Amino acid sequence: MQKSNMKTIRYGVAILLLCGLAAAATLWRNDQKAEAASAPPPPAFAEINGYYTADDGGAYFIRQIGDKIYWSAEHPSGSYANIFSGTVSGNKITGDFWDVPKGKTKGAGKVTFDISANGATLTKTSSTVPFGTKTLQFFVVKPPPTIGAPIVLGPPEMRSRPEGYSGGENDLTGAWSGDDYATYYVREMPNGDVVWFAENNFWGGDTGESKPNFAHIFVGKKIGDGIVGNWIDVPKGKSKGNNSLVVGVKGKQDMTLNNSSEGFEASKLWRSLPGSLRGYADLHTHPMINLAFGGKLIHGGPDIGSILPADNDCNHNIRAKSLKHALGPATPTHGSPDQIGCGDAFRRGIIYAYEKANDALVTVDSPAQGAPDFTGYPKWNDIAHQKMWVDWIRRSYNAGQRVMVALATHNDTLAAAVSGPGDGPTDAKASAELQIKEIKTFVVRHSDFMEVALTPADMRRIVAANKMAIVLGLEIDDFGSFRKIPYFDSQPAPSRAAMIRAAVQNWHNQGVRYLFPVHVLDNAVGGTAVYEDLFNYSNKREMGSWWKLQCSTKDDFIKHKFEPFLGDDIPKEVKELLSGLSNIKVGLDVNAPKPPSCGDFGHKNAQGIQLKNGGTGDGEVALAEMMKLGMLIDVDHMSQRGVNDTLTLAEAVPGGYPLVSGHTGLRVFTQNENQRTETQLTRIGKLGGMFGLGSANVPANAWAAQYAVANDFMSGIESSKNKTPIFGEGRVSFGTDLNGLVKGPPPRAGANLYSSAFPKSKTANKSWNYRTEGVAHYGMMADFLADVKTEPNYGNKVYASIMKNAEVFSQMWEKALKNGKG
Repeated sequence: MQKSNMKTIRYGVAILLLCGLAAAATLWRNDQKAEAASAPPPPAFAEINGYYTADDGGAYFIRQIGDKIYWSAEHPSGSYANIFSGTVSGNKITGDFWDVPKGKTKGAGKVTFDISANGATLTKTSSTVPFGTKTLQFFVVKPPPTIGAPIVLGPPEMRSRPEGYSGGENDLTGAWSGDDYATYYVREMPNGDVVWFAENNFWGGDTGESKPNFAHIFVGKKIGDGIVGNWIDVPKGKSKGNNSLVVGVKGKQDMTLNNSSEGFEASKLWRSLPGSLRGYADLHTHPMINLAFGGKLIHGGPDIGSILPADNDCNHNIRAKSLKHALGPATPTHGSPDQIGCGDAFRRGIIYAYEKANDALVTVDSPAQGAPDFTGYPKWNDIAHQKMWVDWIRRSYNAGQRVMVALATHNDTLAAAVSGPGDGPTDAKASAELQIKEIKTFVVRHSDFMEVALTPADMRRIVAANKMAIVLGLEIDDFGSFRKIPYFDSQPAPSRAAMIRAAVQNWHNQGVRYLFPVHVLDNAVGGTAVYEDLFNYSNKREMGSWWKLQCSTKDDFIKHKFEPFLGDDIPKEVKELLSGLSNIKVGLDVNAPKPPSCGDFGHKNAQGIQLKNGGTGDGEVALAEMMKLGMLIDVDHMSQRGVNDTLTLAEAVPGGYPLVSGHTGLRVFTQNENQRTETQLTRIGKLGGMFGLGSANVPANAWAAQYAVANDFMSGIESSKNKTPIFGEGRVSFGTDLNGLVKGPPPRAGANLYSSAFPKSKTANKSWNYRTEGVAHYGMMADFLADVKTEPNYGNKVYASIMKNAEVFSQMWEKALKNGKG
């Protein structure tokens, strides 16, 4: 009876609130109509509309509607941003301004301006609080220098910025994200005023649009858990609408908008708070892979200022000077026999064979053309060209990404195969150190929306400020170069342990916080997973031995079998590749021993983690040192036995040590040793870890279905008696591996994604249509996620879960630091 009464009271309160908001909205509209009816006729001089430059360097975007004046203003440095609502009478403008948290200034008050020169000049005459701008001058827009070039209003530095300041959990002030792909800079005042400036994010930069699709201000009043007011488009954007708006405040992080107004597309706003982050994560990316493998496998730099191993004039190790320079023709990387110092016919053959062996787009028979037309690359099934240009990363950020694991990677065999004189570095350690250094400088160049996080506290601060947190990681075959240390294997255990700890500490000192103990080869820590036959030949070259293969069992669900070079099932291109590598440059042994015959079952690696009584095994020492430092440990690429050994060691840590499986799939769908079993996922989820579901060559609807399956095990639903997520939602994220020699998700013709708020991705002269071109580059993960949301059975649940990634990642990292130290 008591519960029923409380339920009735809550319903009553909700009805009263809705009625109150509706009444308030009606009163607001009536007030506006009354003011309009009594307003004086428009002044004789021209209306004040357009872009004005300020004497303090600021930009003012002013709109006049009758006798009403509105503006959004900001300084390119980010020092201030404000909005204004007032009236014009004669030659005077009078009204109220509010600084909003796109800038750092926190003023609010009244200000007046005199109008002169027929509206071309505005001069401040008074303000109730400090207001730095003194004069505004109308900016005359000049035609672009070339036909078809965009007309630019304001500098590109005025794109969306991090949060300038916040009002805290019990105040709406801060940067919010809308489902119209806009940032809303909201300010709540003590007197109940609520104002904001909002702009669509898909614009700006060297290759972006000249103006956002829309930019508007809002001025309203908070009444209970609702806000009523007016929104007005300002000429920073392309749209010209205005109308009233009712906003429901659902909590500290959620608002709903009555978007019945024509021209207003948002229906929901969300934000991160330091203790409750929002946004999706990608646990596996390679932004600087163009520097891996000696710099001659993946073509193209990620931004202006990044190192190009060679450019089209065969200059080595030069900084990219432009988009066309960074993403030009692939000839200097992939080789052309007539380019002295750049060309390499053998390299071209290697890359051709590699593309054919992976059923990828073949590009080197006619080197692919990039900017400005992008006729040759990037494409969804291309594995040999840059896919992480900075504007493409920004597009994913604008769609809600707030965490990226950025990994250095390398394989010495591949480097030896494709590099030549003047290329390099070809050694894994040197290459990885260069990549880590360059990722850091890349992030600094784009600090307006990203920052490296070295601690979970950093991550909370960065994401709460509406930026993307970059976590530096390492994915190489021998993280300590132990095979190059003379007599490493014959050293006494204490000496080997000291070397292993020093190697882990070395990477930690460089900012690495995410580490793969094992990559595609066996190493001092443990055995690798059997899933890509070519890696066995590299294992023999680099580690001196072949994999220790054994048959899987029925319960393993492993069907993949290693086929030696002479096997009938090996593609012709792979045989030619291995034959070439055995005789030229690399010295590869192609005489792999015949594997065990396993009937209906596949092969797995017999080697697990290097264990020894007393915890002195090399694998145990390495993992213990990583845990002591609170590093995030990724179990992908480990053999099945290695994964299970690592899980057992993590479970033995008091309170448990969280682990990550960052870029793979479900073994039930792809039956090889590198895929996760349901039991492994449940154990990782229970430890507080995360799973990055791979998306290579997987359509959005199929990926959503796989996500739902993985989520059941990672969240503990399958272990729960009442089907509740006992480990918590948000533990499954993206694990794209883009730039990592894998394809993107393919096109899906049924997708219907684009609108004025969510335009197609465009760079220079090229627009990409996801329906026909798939995830051609990293920015189109935004399109992929938008497609996932449309999946009728899983879409909304997947989206709700994946947007919890940032908070789950922070909690996982906090647990690692706490429990690793004991």
